[in-house]
Amino acid sequence: MYKSNKSFTAIVPVFNEEKFVVHALKKLNILKKNIKLEIIVINDGSTDLTNDLLKKNSDLYTKLLSLSVNQGKGRA
Repeated sequence: MYKSNKSFTAIVPVFNEEKFVVHALKKLNILKKNIKLEIIVINDGSTDLTNDLLKKNSDLYTKLLSLSVNQGKGRA
């Protein structure tokens, strides 16, 4: 299988995504088979279980940034 020597960074802003965040990150991690991929997740002040799920699944991302209040995906 082709393995690229290029590296990429995916920035994933999330807000109240408890139903989808783990699944989405698992799908994104599939790309690591072919490319060097850094995944940065920005929790944009979620008020549901998103932050807890992210902490429990820290193997799915490289870095987690958490904002205390929602500022919008563009700002995150």
